[in-house]
Amino acid sequence: IDSGIASGSTTSPPSDDGGNNDYQNGIDDELAMHNIPSFDWEAPYSKNSYSQTQSRSQRLRAELFPDGSEEAVVPPAAHPSPTTPVTSTLQTLGEPTNVSHNTMDNIVHYQDDADLAMQAIPEFAKLLNSKNTEVLVSVTTCLHQLSKKEGSVHALLNCPQLISSLLHTLGTATDPEIVRCCTGTLHNLSYLREGLEAIQKYRGIPILCELLSNTSETVLYYTITTLHNMIQRHKASQLDICLSGGLEKMVSVLKYSDKPQFVAMVAECIHLLCHRNPDKKQAVAACSGPLHLVKLLQTSSVEYVTWAVARALKTLSVCNKNKKCILEAGGMQALARHLDTGSQRVTEEVLYTMRNLSNAVKGGTTDNVDPILTKLMDVLARTNINLIACSVGCLSNLTCNNPNNKKTVFRAGGMDTLLRCLLQNQAIPSVAEPLLCTLRHINYKHSEYEQTQHAFRTSGGINLITKVLSTAQHWAVIKAACGLIRNLALNSANIPFFKDTGLLLHLIQACLRITDHYKGGVTENRDGIKLEDIMWESLKTLETVSCHPEVRAQLDNPISAHLLMKCINSNNENLVQVALSTVVQFEGNENFMVLIKSDPRFELIGKLCHFRNPKIAQMAAVLSNRLSEVEGDVKPPMDTSHQNPGVFVNGAVQWGDTGPHSRPDNGTNTSHLNDVVDLDATTAQYRNDSFIKSPSSVPVVPPGGGGGAPLQPSPHQQYSPRYHAPSPHVPQPSSYNGVAFPTTYSSNYTTQSSYHAFPAYQQHTAYQPPPPNNRNWYTAI
Repeated sequence: IDSGIASGSTTSPPSDDGGNNDYQNGIDDELAMHNIPSFDWEAPYSKNSYSQTQSRSQRLRAELFPDGSEEAVVPPAAHPSPTTPVTSTLQTLGEPTNVSHNTMDNIVHYQDDADLAMQAIPEFAKLLNSKNTEVLVSVTTCLHQLSKKEGSVHALLNCPQLISSLLHTLGTATDPEIVRCCTGTLHNLSYLREGLEAIQKYRGIPILCELLSNTSETVLYYTITTLHNMIQRHKASQLDICLSGGLEKMVSVLKYSDKPQFVAMVAECIHLLCHRNPDKKQAVAACSGPLHLVKLLQTSSVEYVTWAVARALKTLSVCNKNKKCILEAGGMQALARHLDTGSQRVTEEVLYTMRNLSNAVKGGTTDNVDPILTKLMDVLARTNINLIACSVGCLSNLTCNNPNNKKTVFRAGGMDTLLRCLLQNQAIPSVAEPLLCTLRHINYKHSEYEQTQHAFRTSGGINLITKVLSTAQHWAVIKAACGLIRNLALNSANIPFFKDTGLLLHLIQACLRITDHYKGGVTENRDGIKLEDIMWESLKTLETVSCHPEVRAQLDNPISAHLLMKCINSNNENLVQVALSTVVQFEGNENFMVLIKSDPRFELIGKLCHFRNPKIAQMAAVLSNRLSEVEGDVKPPMDTSHQNPGVFVNGAVQWGDTGPHSRPDNGTNTSHLNDVVDLDATTAQYRNDSFIKSPSSVPVVPPGGGGGAPLQPSPHQQYSPRYHAPSPHVPQPSSYNGVAFPTTYSSNYTTQSSYHAFPAYQQHTAYQPPPPNNRNWYTAI
């Protein structure tokens, strides 16, 4: 039995001559079965042919760097296989050293490039003055190649004569190859700060601006890239570019190129040049820049092109002239086309631009706005606060004085969407304020406003507004909420909901907070809004709700009387007129008239009968006549600093920490975007003004009315002639300084408050009623 092991009886040793015996044939067959090349036994081995012909350093270099040695002689294989390469162990060990070898080569080449450039640059500078076209082509080509290497580019910048000669050659050359190589060299130099400074120093900007009219795409790419680097990294060059007409030529090349990268870079240059520069925005509008940019939005779907064009339009949309051009070119529809893209940065830039444009959209200016409104409402379902703020800002502007847009938003389910968004973002002023304005718009002045207000009531909108008004930490939010309440108060069906939710109590509380911060005669802005405008809005809302008898019954209390008399004593003519109009509506309430007459400032109403404003004079005459009919012994106001004045007489509601929806003591800082109009500015931080912690700190009557020392008025102040100044036709006695009132009240009155005296008036005789034949003068107020 053959065991598979060769025995000595059946085999013979190989012959020494290497002939084709059976043993050698068996080995060859076995190697052939495994695709292994056979060894050539007859190949002579000569040691001198490989190793003895090389020096020791050459052999060491060949073994460390086998791929880089040109003198290394590798003995070839006798029978190379075409399919399986044979790699020696020495070669495998030498492969990682190729990295070190390449690094050393780079260092040597860097030094060689720098040395070569330092030697050749003076000669190149001389040759650039040659008039031979072939010489100029060769020189500019060499310079272009040298500018691509890091070692030689610094050497080029160290030769000012070369930069000057290169720019001179570029300005005078007509050969396309020379222009291409020169612009390519400047393009490579513009990535270094020294290169940008050199280009500006040697008057290269006008030459580059002239090249924007070149027909070669390569030259245009090099030129716009160089200018973009200068605009972005070297701010001092922006003025030179604009003076050289570069901005107008950038706008003109937009309509001749369809390369996405080139168009995006041109749009970015327009954005950077026009940023915070009104004159440049006007220049772009004069050369039809908005039209070309809008066409790019309509045709392009490349993400970075859309982003760059939207940024340029955002900057231009601050200018009223550009707004009109963008809207006439169909900019709103072109921008809304990209709201559905997956890129967040494109969506943000598009919404910023649409918000800037939305306040200029009027009836007939922009057609087919319904899809835009639907897409804007879809954005409210996202989680990005910036996107929501911009979207709701657009909705607020588009629904202002536009009945068709109001009905479109309501029919598309906008009421539920807006209320849900307000519930989720009521603590964010940048979202809450435009949301309240949008709700105010769609609830009034259109044919379906009754349906919208019914939907607002049934969706819990009044409860939500009550909560927002009681917890608002931002003046703009308070003003917007008061405006919404004023529109809702025009419908008597909403009044019972006002009483049930306690909305009126929080309205009075908001008015007291505003008057506590208002300094008469001082124009002060709070959160970007004049404080007197906020105060007027709140008083106007109080006047509107007071038209209903049930509301007057709830507001018949000392706090309301104190608030109105404090506003009557203001030096703002508009506030005085609204406060008097509100008091006139309480003419039939005997208790309220008693409270007015109990106030120490009620004598001012008689003096207002001779005021220069006829409406104020007429209303003051009505009140004076009515107060003269009030019977009973009116007692002077008592000092209530030790009592809790926070109880309504009729409402029996405690004004304090136990009241509904009490305001937290401390607010939180909220960061949000800037105003709707100018978005050139970056985001801004809103201030958190300190509110009074509880209405219980506001007494019913001024302190000092009791047994304490009487409060002394401050000297007469100089008021702005725009508001409440004494009539120049009436001589003013120097003995009367006006009725003083404290600007701040506190239940723990320890220090004297600042006072603002009402302007003095001439003493007149008793008021005479109008003639009997003119009985309609009161109804005309």
